[in-house]
Amino acid sequence: LGDVYKRQLYNYPRWFANTLFVAAGSCILGTFLVILTAYTMSRFTFAARKPMMKITMVLGMFPSFMGMIAVYLLMTQFNLINHLWGLILIYSAGAPMGYLPLSRPIIVYTALSSFTWPWSDFILPKLLLKEKNLYTVAVGLMSLDETEFARFAAGSVFIAVPIVLLYFFLVKDMVNGMAAGAVKG
Repeated sequence: LGDVYKRQLYNYPRWFANTLFVAAGSCILGTFLVILTAYTMSRFTFAARKPMMKITMVLGMFPSFMGMIAVYLLMTQFNLINHLWGLILIYSAGAPMGYLPLSRPIIVYTALSSFTWPWSDFILPKLLLKEKNLYTVAVGLMSLDETEFARFAAGSVFIAVPIVLLYFFLVKDMVNGMAAGAVKG
């Protein structure tokens, strides 16, 4: 009984899978929304275009945690508390706020930041996920007892590995894009 309880209490593989699902889903949906927004704002002229650009700039100045109460109330109304899809929708909904001109380095950067934010976020998952089997790694690690420092340290290192690997694989695209933008024609 003790081993079953400990496995349920410290279920790293489940937390890791939840985190990967939320981060990958947010990355894919958020990047798609940013590309759609950037394309629309750069290619079409419509009456609300300039005001939308100004509103986006102003809203981008406020930290995202300022709206946590409103987010929680909305998620409660839509019955998305304790659902990983709720997290994905929240992270993806904020992605178009950072729309940028379309280019490969910017899309890579957008995808990377859309993945890393949910991967390492603690506040939003802690607010919206109440069941231990739905925890992300950040929430799961913070729920460990003070006596579980070795598990916390191992989990912290383990969770950093995918982010480091992504940066190593994608940094070339970002550096090439910056170098190409620095050359005047």
